[in-house]
Amino acid sequence: MTTPDGRDPNEVGFPIDLMEMIKTFPGVKYLARGTVSNPGQVLRTKKYMKRALEVQQENRGFSLVEILSTCPTYWGMSPGESLDYVQNVVAEQFKTGVFKDE
Repeated sequence: MTTPDGRDPNEVGFPIDLMEMIKTFPGVKYLARGTVSNPGQVLRTKKYMKRALEVQQENRGFSLVEILSTCPTYWGMSPGESLDYVQNVVAEQFKTGVFKDE
């Protein structure tokens, strides 16, 4: 809805990779990014969330889990198409996995 013609990096810049930006900050102990685009990814993302909560409960420092999810309504796609889009387009731009675990 806000960018019906797409996002032009020449006008608004390139997307910011939050994980790469904050992984060197002091006090950051756990960073991960997952998707919910298929059952295997959902299970992996749940593990990331569990680990982040463990780090927080141990008072070790800052934790963050970024979750790439769909928005078929605003993207103008079917639910299946939006799942494919997250997996094949969004997750290619923003790699998934654990970025820091201290």
